[in-house]
Amino acid sequence: MKRANAIKTARINFRITTAENDWLISQAKTEGKSVAALLREIVLDDLRSTQRASAMENHILEFERRLVNTLHYLTKEMRRLNSTEQVTLSAIDIFLRTYLTHTPPIQEANREFARQEAKRRYDEIITAIHRGLSDDFGITEVARTFLTSEENEHEQP
Repeated sequence: MKRANAIKTARINFRITTAENDWLISQAKTEGKSVAALLREIVLDDLRSTQRASAMENHILEFERRLVNTLHYLTKEMRRLNSTEQVTLSAIDIFLRTYLTHTPPIQEANREFARQEAKRRYDEIITAIHRGLSDDFGITEVARTFLTSEENEHEQP
């Protein structure tokens, strides 16, 4: 009567030299196993190491795929950022050309007022930039604290 959970095995025949046969017999005696058990162990160890190597190769291939996808994404992002930077630089260039060619020189009597006004406008721009950056990067509390302390310094004579 056959057992229901019996493991099916296959018989493998192969030829070996007499020297290899003698080595197998002596090795089996040394380890206290039969020649068939020793051969089975050798073959199974080799199969397991091959499977581990295959699994490692699959992991490496998957890592390479993810790496290629990441590099592809970063390349697209760099192109987008470069395009955005080019547009920004063009806008700044147009603004500066317009300002330099259409702004009349400041008269000597108005220079101190113009200097103070320029300082005030510069501070407003810097404050707006800080606020924009803090909103973009999620550091609004730090920026608010920093800006509040700067504004308090400017208000004191």
